[in-house]
Amino acid sequence: MVTPNGVVPYGFRAMARLIERTPREAGRGHHLYHKKDSYGNPGVLNIYTKFKQAIEIKIPDNTDPSLAIDKFATHFGRLAENGVIIGDHLQGMMLLSKLPPSMEAIARLMCQESDIKKITILVVRRAILMGWEQRSGAKNQP
Repeated sequence: MVTPNGVVPYGFRAMARLIERTPREAGRGHHLYHKKDSYGNPGVLNIYTKFKQAIEIKIPDNTDPSLAIDKFATHFGRLAENGVIIGDHLQGMMLLSKLPPSMEAIARLMCQESDIKKITILVVRRAILMGWEQRSGAKNQP
Protein backbone atom coordinates (compact mmCIF):
# COMPACT_ATOMS: atom_id res chain seq x y z
CA MET A 1 0.00 0.00 0.00
CA VAL A 2 1.32 3.43 -0.94
CA THR A 3 0.01 6.70 0.50
CA PRO A 4 -0.95 9.56 -1.86
CA ASN A 5 2.46 11.18 -1.37
CA GLY A 6 4.30 7.98 -2.41
CA VAL A 7 5.38 6.78 1.04
CA VAL A 8 5.03 3.15 2.04
CA PRO A 9 3.90 2.83 5.70
CA TYR A 10 6.38 1.14 8.02
CA GLY A 11 4.15 -1.89 8.77
CA PHE A 12 3.86 -2.76 5.10
CA ARG A 13 7.64 -2.43 4.59
CA ALA A 14 8.26 -4.82 7.46
CA MET A 15 5.71 -7.27 6.11
CA ALA A 16 7.24 -7.08 2.64
CA ARG A 17 10.66 -7.90 4.09
CA LEU A 18 9.22 -10.91 5.94
CA ILE A 19 7.55 -12.19 2.80
CA GLU A 20 10.79 -11.84 0.80
CA ARG A 21 12.79 -13.89 3.34
CA THR A 22 13.56 -17.52 2.66
CA PRO A 23 12.65 -20.11 5.28
CA ARG A 24 16.25 -20.25 6.59
CA GLU A 25 16.30 -16.53 7.12
CA ALA A 26 12.96 -16.64 8.88
CA GLY A 27 14.48 -18.36 11.92
CA ARG A 28 11.76 -19.57 14.23
CA GLY A 29 9.15 -19.56 11.49
CA HIS A 30 11.16 -22.11 9.48
CA HIS A 31 9.12 -25.04 10.84
CA LEU A 32 5.90 -23.39 9.65
CA TYR A 33 7.13 -23.30 6.08
CA HIS A 34 7.68 -27.04 6.04
CA LYS A 35 4.20 -27.77 7.45
CA LYS A 36 2.80 -27.11 3.99
CA ASP A 37 4.29 -30.42 2.86
CA SER A 38 2.19 -32.33 5.35
CA TYR A 39 -0.91 -30.14 5.22
CA GLY A 40 -3.74 -31.99 3.55
CA ASN A 41 -2.14 -35.40 3.98
CA PRO A 42 -4.54 -37.84 5.58
CA GLY A 43 -3.97 -38.79 9.14
CA VAL A 44 -5.06 -41.88 10.97
CA LEU A 45 -8.24 -40.09 12.05
CA ASN A 46 -9.26 -39.41 8.44
CA ILE A 47 -8.58 -43.01 7.44
CA TYR A 48 -10.47 -44.33 10.47
CA THR A 49 -13.42 -42.05 9.68
CA LYS A 50 -13.63 -43.31 6.08
CA PHE A 51 -13.39 -46.91 7.25
CA LYS A 52 -16.05 -46.39 9.90
CA GLN A 53 -18.37 -44.73 7.37
CA ALA A 54 -17.97 -47.73 5.06
CA ILE A 55 -18.67 -50.16 7.88
CA GLU A 56 -21.78 -48.28 9.04
CA ILE A 57 -23.51 -48.26 5.65
CA LYS A 58 -26.69 -50.30 5.58
CA ILE A 59 -28.24 -51.67 2.43
CA PRO A 60 -31.91 -50.68 2.48
CA ASP A 61 -34.60 -53.31 2.30
CA ASN A 62 -37.33 -51.31 0.55
CA THR A 63 -35.41 -49.07 -1.86
CA ASP A 64 -32.86 -49.38 -4.64
CA PRO A 65 -29.59 -50.55 -3.05
CA SER A 66 -27.33 -49.03 -5.72
CA LEU A 67 -26.83 -45.75 -3.84
CA ALA A 68 -25.72 -47.50 -0.64
CA ILE A 69 -23.43 -49.84 -2.61
CA ASP A 70 -21.87 -46.88 -4.44
CA LYS A 71 -21.24 -45.09 -1.13
CA PHE A 72 -19.67 -48.27 0.23
CA ALA A 73 -17.36 -48.56 -2.79
CA THR A 74 -16.52 -44.84 -2.67
CA HIS A 75 -15.33 -45.09 0.92
CA PHE A 76 -13.06 -47.99 0.05
CA GLY A 77 -11.80 -46.07 -2.98
CA ARG A 78 -10.86 -43.18 -0.71
CA LEU A 79 -9.15 -45.56 1.67
CA ALA A 80 -7.11 -46.91 -1.26
CA GLU A 81 -6.16 -43.35 -2.24
CA ASN A 82 -4.83 -42.92 1.30
CA GLY A 83 -2.72 -46.06 1.08
CA VAL A 84 -5.08 -48.48 2.86
CA ILE A 85 -5.70 -51.32 0.45
CA ILE A 86 -8.46 -53.77 1.34
CA GLY A 87 -8.74 -56.67 -1.08
CA ASP A 88 -11.69 -56.95 -3.44
CA HIS A 89 -12.74 -60.30 -2.00
CA LEU A 90 -12.76 -58.87 1.53
CA GLN A 91 -14.81 -55.88 0.34
CA GLY A 92 -17.19 -58.32 -1.31
CA MET A 93 -17.59 -60.30 1.90
CA MET A 94 -18.15 -57.09 3.87
CA LEU A 95 -20.82 -56.05 1.38
CA LEU A 96 -22.50 -59.44 1.75
CA SER A 97 -22.63 -58.89 5.49
CA LYS A 98 -24.58 -55.66 4.90
CA LEU A 99 -27.47 -57.41 3.15
CA PRO A 100 -30.91 -57.06 4.70
CA PRO A 101 -32.74 -60.28 5.70
CA SER A 102 -34.82 -60.18 2.52
CA MET A 103 -31.63 -60.60 0.44
CA GLU A 104 -30.04 -63.30 2.58
CA ALA A 105 -30.47 -65.80 -0.26
CA ILE A 106 -27.87 -63.83 -2.25
CA ALA A 107 -25.35 -64.23 0.57
CA ARG A 108 -26.03 -67.97 0.79
CA LEU A 109 -25.65 -68.30 -2.97
CA MET A 110 -22.34 -66.40 -2.95
CA CYS A 111 -21.03 -68.52 -0.08
CA GLN A 112 -21.35 -71.63 -2.26
CA GLU A 113 -18.46 -70.35 -4.39
CA SER A 114 -15.35 -72.50 -3.91
CA ASP A 115 -12.80 -69.68 -4.46
CA ILE A 116 -12.98 -66.62 -2.20
CA LYS A 117 -11.08 -64.56 -4.78
CA LYS A 118 -14.13 -64.78 -7.08
CA ILE A 119 -16.33 -63.00 -4.55
CA THR A 120 -15.39 -59.44 -5.44
CA ILE A 121 -17.29 -56.28 -4.73
CA LEU A 122 -18.29 -56.07 -8.42
CA VAL A 123 -19.71 -59.61 -8.46
CA VAL A 124 -21.62 -59.03 -5.22
CA ARG A 125 -22.90 -55.66 -6.46
CA ARG A 126 -24.17 -57.24 -9.67
CA ALA A 127 -25.93 -60.02 -7.75
CA ILE A 128 -27.54 -57.56 -5.32
CA LEU A 129 -28.81 -55.32 -8.11
CA MET A 130 -30.14 -58.27 -10.10
CA GLY A 131 -31.93 -59.54 -6.99
CA TRP A 132 -33.38 -56.09 -6.37
CA GLU A 133 -34.61 -55.79 -9.98
CA GLN A 134 -36.27 -59.21 -9.81
CA ARG A 135 -37.87 -58.40 -6.47
CA SER A 136 -39.10 -54.94 -7.49
CA GLY A 137 -40.31 -56.27 -10.86
CA ALA A 138 -42.37 -58.94 -9.10
CA LYS A 139 -44.02 -56.27 -6.93
CA ASN A 140 -45.01 -54.17 -9.94
CA GLN A 141 -46.67 -57.03 -11.83
CA PRO A 142 -50.42 -57.49 -11.37
